[in-house]
Amino acid sequence: MPHPVLLTATDIEAMEAVARLHPLNPNALRLRKSLGDATGLTRLGVPRIELPPGRDSSEYHRHLYEEEFVYVPPARDAH
Repeated sequence: MPHPVLLTATDIEAMEAVARLHPLNPNALRLRKSLGDATGLTRLGVPRIELPPGRDSSEYHRHLYEEEFVYVPPARDAH
């Protein structure tokens, strides 16, 4: 089955998130959706990670052989 070239916001919201707890930081709970896997990417990872309130994203770290970027959208009003 071919992968879609484009995911809509509705497609992404409908995806089931995988909860991951970071092994070095027990407060780092991340809800991950792999947009790269959903679109068939094999050389670029594009996860959408949501952090529950009060949780950390990771621990301080660096990459020697990989690049990483982070996009933080404006906060949403929960009311």
